[in-house]
Amino acid sequence: MLSLELFPTIYLSKLAPHHNCNPPTLSSPQPIFPKRNLGLKKGSILTKRTEMSLRNLKELTIIAKEAFSKTFLVAKSLCFLHVINTHVFTVASLYGPSMLPTFNLTGDWALAERFSHKLGKVGAGDIVILKSPVEPRKIMTKRVMGVEGDSVTYVVEPKNSDRTETIVVPKGHIWVEGDNIYNSKDSRNFGAVPYGLLRGKMLWKFNSIQEIMRGRIKKTKYLRPRRSKK
Repeated sequence: MLSLELFPTIYLSKLAPHHNCNPPTLSSPQPIFPKRNLGLKKGSILTKRTEMSLRNLKELTIIAKEAFSKTFLVAKSLCFLHVINTHVFTVASLYGPSMLPTFNLTGDWALAERFSHKLGKVGAGDIVILKSPVEPRKIMTKRVMGVEGDSVTYVVEPKNSDRTETIVVPKGHIWVEGDNIYNSKDSRNFGAVPYGLLRGKMLWKFNSIQEIMRGRIKKTKYLRPRRSKK
């Protein structure tokens, strides 16, 4: 007699699917969502905009490089001009009555060099530019009448009398006066000037700045020194 307990087992075995006894092989995980083609189609609006942006970026990069190189060139030129103007040569605009008749009242242009005074090559008769000993922000143009150790005789008050005095220029100083002694504030007012206040020595006089720009140097006049009496 068959046991009734076998029927459920037999029934379930017939209904259950056939399984392979071998263990399942591992495969690469499959994506949950299907793959999509994210590439930009040629000729699409987004592609055209991207190409335009890249083209604009390249143009801006080229412009920036050119601007930087030109700016760098201008900066180097300005530095070069600054060094030349400070240590070698400078162009000065002169005006005022103190240097009449050498320089006009309305103003003249002159070329000055900036190294002779550093080498001790300034002497009596030279026209120099220097800082005012009483107004440090003011630059003056005067003629050297004597250097250290020289005896200089000058008129004390030329407008009122012919009274003169003689002094010996102290060491490290120079004695300067304007060519127009009747209207000039110089060493007769503030004494000998320290050598360190010198900023340059005049070389050439120009009638106008246009002559400098045009290179018409041959029409300039050399400022010949006027030697003082000792």
